[in-house]
Amino acid sequence: MHPVLKPTSRSHDSSKPIFYGFYGWHPYWYGGYGYAMVGGVQPAGLTPGQTVDRQQAKLAQEQQKGDGHLHSVEEVTGYYVEATDDNIGHIEDFVIDESSWAVRYLVIDTKNWWPGKMVLISPDWLRGIAWTDGKVHVGVTRDKVKDSPEFDPSTTIDRKYEESIHAHYGYTPYWVGWA
Repeated sequence: MHPVLKPTSRSHDSSKPIFYGFYGWHPYWYGGYGYAMVGGVQPAGLTPGQTVDRQQAKLAQEQQKGDGHLHSVEEVTGYYVEATDDNIGHIEDFVIDESSWAVRYLVIDTKNWWPGKMVLISPDWLRGIAWTDGKVHVGVTRDKVKDSPEFDPSTTIDRKYEESIHAHYGYTPYWVGWA
């Protein structure tokens, strides 16, 4: 765990409810550009106070969902990884490209279901993330992962190794088509 890293998930942002709740503003990611609701037509049968109460209740419910697009890698570490046909392990770590800060690979620990090894899966191969279930779905089979080139965290990832991973899974490498 890196002590200097701060969570980036909105569900962890403790300053947001206090600030927005105090001024009655909506966070920018909910629309309205942070301005308080002023004027406009009120729904029939509701006073302005009731409308604000309903809006605040709806915002609180949406904030509890934690459905932001930016999540901390520490939050996602440990998520189970589902292949197209079965569970293949869990996310152990991430490989970050230092020049672009892009997540290049998820380090998958497969020891959950066989005498495991570490393998790399590109985030481009993901089919979806079930945030509430703590699962990541990948578009490869369990056998493909089992037969994948092993990842050794103590070695440097070079282009030859990356080419072998992409060839094994049958996906076009991320660097193909770059200018």
